[in-house]
Amino acid sequence: AFSQGLVGIDVWLKTLDGNGGDNKDDLAYGVAFDSQGNVVVAGNVDAPQTGTSKNDNALVLKYDADGNELWRQEFDSGDVEGTDCNSQKCESRERFYALRVDSDDRIVLAGKWDGNYATYRKRYISAYWTISLSPDGQTNWQHIWWNPFSDTQPNYGQSAWNSAYALDVDNTGKVFSVGSTFYKWTPPDGQGQHDWLMHLYDSSGTEASGFPLYYSNGADYHYADKAYGAAIDSAGNLIATGRIGVPKNHPNDVDWHVRKYDAAGENLLWSDSLDGNSLTDWAGKVTTDANNDVYVAGVLNTGTDNGTNRDYQWVVIKYAADGDGHGHAQRLWTRIYDGLTPGADAVPNDLVWDPVTNTLIVVGWVKDNVTDRMYARFERLDAETGAMLREQVANDTPGSMAIGVHVQEDRIAITGGLKNASDDWDMATVVMRVPSVAITPNGSLVTTEAGGSATFDVVLEDEPVGDVTIQISSSNPQEGRVSPSTLVFTPGAWNTPQTVTITGVEDNDDDGDQAYSIQFSVSSSDPIYDTRTIQELAVTNQDNDPIFADVPIGYWAYEGIQSLADSGITSGCGGSNYCPTEEVTRAQMAKFLERGIHGTAFIPPAATGNVFGDVPTTYWAADWIEALAADSITSGCGGGDYCPDASVDRGQMAVFLLKSKHGPDYVPPQATGTLFDDVPASFWAASWIEQLANEGITMGCDADDYCPNDPVTRDSMAVFLTRTFNLDNN
Repeated sequence: AFSQGLVGIDVWLKTLDGNGGDNKDDLAYGVAFDSQGNVVVAGNVDAPQTGTSKNDNALVLKYDADGNELWRQEFDSGDVEGTDCNSQKCESRERFYALRVDSDDRIVLAGKWDGNYATYRKRYISAYWTISLSPDGQTNWQHIWWNPFSDTQPNYGQSAWNSAYALDVDNTGKVFSVGSTFYKWTPPDGQGQHDWLMHLYDSSGTEASGFPLYYSNGADYHYADKAYGAAIDSAGNLIATGRIGVPKNHPNDVDWHVRKYDAAGENLLWSDSLDGNSLTDWAGKVTTDANNDVYVAGVLNTGTDNGTNRDYQWVVIKYAADGDGHGHAQRLWTRIYDGLTPGADAVPNDLVWDPVTNTLIVVGWVKDNVTDRMYARFERLDAETGAMLREQVANDTPGSMAIGVHVQEDRIAITGGLKNASDDWDMATVVMRVPSVAITPNGSLVTTEAGGSATFDVVLEDEPVGDVTIQISSSNPQEGRVSPSTLVFTPGAWNTPQTVTITGVEDNDDDGDQAYSIQFSVSSSDPIYDTRTIQELAVTNQDNDPIFADVPIGYWAYEGIQSLADSGITSGCGGSNYCPTEEVTRAQMAKFLERGIHGTAFIPPAATGNVFGDVPTTYWAADWIEALAADSITSGCGGGDYCPDASVDRGQMAVFLLKSKHGPDYVPPQATGTLFDDVPASFWAASWIEQLANEGITMGCDADDYCPNDPVTRDSMAVFLTRTFNLDNN
C-alpha cells in the first residue's frame, strides 16, 4: 500500500497510467480537498511522442469523497513538431506543480507551459503558468508569463526557462504563486542567472500593484535562485521559500532560504538562510499554523559533492511568526532525518499543519542505496516541539514517491507516484483518515429498568506514543450507568478491546421507554488521541413500570399489552385498567385493526349507517366498523349484519390479522392439517391458522392445540396485534 496506514487509516487508493509516451512517467504533484469532500489532484501525464519529440501534458482531475472520478482536464500546448532539434522545439512538457482550492471551490493551479519557438536557444522556452478553474473544471482565467527583460538580448531568446513551483490561496481568493525566471545570459561562457519570481493575483486574476516581485542573491550561474514554496498567513503576509546562489563564484553552492513579506510584498519582515556543506541545499514547501508560525521542509546536503557522494538530509524547521523582532528569523525547533542509512538521500516534498491534532504531516521520499530505489516516507511531528510521533517508509515495490499532502478535518490526502510493473511511474493518490478510537456495540444498545444491560467494546486504531485515557459517562445516570467509567490504553496494549457494560436503572415512574446516550472524553500525551472527539452512543432504557393497574410486571402478556399501549392503539378499558381477560368484541377488534393498519393518528370517515343493518351511525364504533369494511377486511357476520357485540373467536382472528397485514386479496397456502391437533385441514380457517403460526404470530393455546373456537381475550389480542404489526419494534 502507498501509506500502510501509519500516518492515517487508508480509505482508498487510486492510480493513473498516462498515454504511453516517451518515458511513460506520470506523477501527481498537488492535492487538495474541496468543501464537499471531493479530492482534486494535479500533475502531469506522459503523452504520445511526435517523431523524436518529447511530450508531457498537464493534468487535473477530481475524485468524489469515495474515490470515484468525476472529471479530468488535460492541457497540451501542442507545440511539438519535426525532428530537427537545432531549429525546432523538440519538447512540450506542460506540468502542474501545485494546486489549491479556494473557499468557493475554485481550483487554482501553478506550473509551466511550453511554447514553440523556431530560433536557436528559443527552443528551450517554457512559461510561468497560473490558471484558475471552476469547480467543474472550466477555465476562469489564466496567465502564461515569460520575462520581458530578456528581450534586450534577442540572440539568446526570451527568458528561456520560467516555471511556477508553488502557490497558496487565502480566504478571499487571493493567489500567491512563486517560482523562477531565467533572467539573463552572460556570454561568452554561456552561464546565466535565475531569479525568484513571485506573482500576486486577486480572485479574478488581476495582478496586484508592485508585482511580479523578483529576488536574486546575485549569483551569476545556471539555476541558482529559485522559489519552491508559498504561503499566505492569516494576516495576509506572504512567505516564500527556496534556494539562493552564493555569490563567490562557486556554482556548486546554493543555500536554503526563507523570506517573509508583508501583505503588499513591499517590506521584508524577516529572512533566513542555511548552508549544509557548501553544496546544494534548498527550502521546499511551507505552511503556517493558527498562530501564523511558519513550518518549512527542505534539504541540506551534508555529503562531499552534489553527485554520487551527496547526502540529502530531510529537514523541517519551525519559525516564529514575527521572527526575532529585528528583521531576522527565529528558529523554534529543527528536525533532521538522515535517511535509511548514512549517505542515503531523504527528501521531503510537502508538509501540512493538521489543526485537529496540532501536528505536522510531512511527506517525501527516501533512497535505498542497496536496491537503488526510491520509497515514499511519511512522518507526523508534534507541532509544538518537533518530536517525532509516527513515521513510516512505504515498502512498495518497485518504488514509490510522496509529493503532495492536504488535510480536511480527520481526512488526509497524499499524492505522488507508484512504480508499476514496467518500472515507470504512475500517478497515485491515497485518502486516509486520522486514527481514532473504535467503538463497537455488542448487539442492540437497549437496557431495561429491571436491570437489563448492554455492552460495547473499545479499542484504539493505531499505537499511541503515550497512554490514552478514556472517560465514559451516561448522559442520564437515572436511566443508565456505565462500568468501568475509565479505560486506559498503553503503547504495549492498545489493540486489545476493552468491554464496557451499560446497566438500566429503575426509576419507579411510568415514563415509557427513555433515550439517553453514552459520552466519551479522551486525554493523552499523544496529540493524535488527545481531546479526540468520539460520537456518542444512543441507548434506550425500556420502562418496566406497569401502565395498567390490572397488568402487573410478570403477567404473561405484559410486554404485548405495554407495546399496544405505547403505540397508542389502546388506552385500556377505563379506570387505569386494561381488563386483560375480557373477551374482545367484533366492534373492539375493528378499532384495533384499523389503528394497526393505518397508524394511531388515523381517524376514520364518519359512518353512513348504510353498510350493516345492526350498526347505526349512533353506535360507538360505527366509524371503525365501516372503515374495516371499506378496507375489505370484513363483510360482516351474515344477513347484512356485522354483529358488533359478538365475541371474536381465534379462528376468525387468524383471518382478520393476515388480511390486515397482507391485504384483502391475500390467500394463504393450503393447510397441511399437521400443525395443530385441533385444526384439521378441513377446518374452514385451517389455512389461515397455520399461516399465522408460520409467521410467528401464534404458537397455539397450548403445546398441541390452537383452540380455534375459543373467544379471543384482550390479553391474547394484544400479543396478536404486537406481533402482526411489529409494535415491539416501535
